[in-house]
Amino acid sequence: MQEQKIYIHAFHFGDWYAVVFACGVVFTIIIVLCRNQFGAIFVHDKKIILMISKGLLIFAPEFILMGINVIASMYFTALGKAKESALISSLRGLIILLILTFIFPAFFGITGVWIISPLTEALTMIVTVLFLHKSIDK
Repeated sequence: MQEQKIYIHAFHFGDWYAVVFACGVVFTIIIVLCRNQFGAIFVHDKKIILMISKGLLIFAPEFILMGINVIASMYFTALGKAKESALISSLRGLIILLILTFIFPAFFGITGVWIISPLTEALTMIVTVLFLHKSIDK
């Protein structure tokens, strides 16, 4: 009976992925459309605003993936799968992030700094999807 309850909750929980994905898309669109205004909030130098504007175009897609990774981590915690949850959280918040932080700026300069976070989320998403498929198959 307990397994059936967990499965039912997991099925309804899947709806949250669609909501989180949609919110991520909305935030990404807002960031892309208003990138110049975001830069102008903090500085008035046109060169820096242009740099921020270019960087936000690279960074913005992170919002699409970030929410899904966070929700998946919470999902595995709720199912009592601490290993999967901890690995997702550690990959996105520490392991991949640190590795890319040491490598990318050296090769790509400031663009590398902007790429780190979205790439971290994308690489973590691969692990997240594998865990989700494994969880659904059981």
